[in-house]
Amino acid sequence: MTEDDGVLVTSAEVNGLVLSELRFPSDYLEAAFEAERPYLALVLEGGMVKSFRAKTMTFGGGSAFTMPAGLWHGARFGPIGSTVMKIRPSSDSTPLTAAFRRLVELRGRGFNWLAWRLAGELRASDSAAAMAAEGLALEILAATAREA
Repeated sequence: MTEDDGVLVTSAEVNGLVLSELRFPSDYLEAAFEAERPYLALVLEGGMVKSFRAKTMTFGGGSAFTMPAGLWHGARFGPIGSTVMKIRPSSDSTPLTAAFRRLVELRGRGFNWLAWRLAGELRASDSAAAMAAEGLALEILAATAREA
């Protein structure tokens, strides 16, 4: 686990995927930026408001969204902070980048349960953790592709 500007990050790279659990403190303000690579974000608890050039979107616990590369956005996290799982490709050459070409809000379909399990595997220290984390991430990505 590392800390970056008050955000606690647990992360692992597994077969072309970067899997990260981010714990944002209460009322944290994320400065606007453009994502270098696309990603899928799953809000485990708390909430956030994402700000884009033309609109804002609110995400609470159990919600998920895809974020395309290059989309300018910032975020404000709620009074209890927020825990977010992110899944992103580790390079531009993976076929996953095509699945995240536009901003899509996802709701339900077991995302939250799978994301909590993935977070647990990121914290596990046994020899099967990486394999389990990869399997859960792929299951989440397949559900995302179906939903999106």
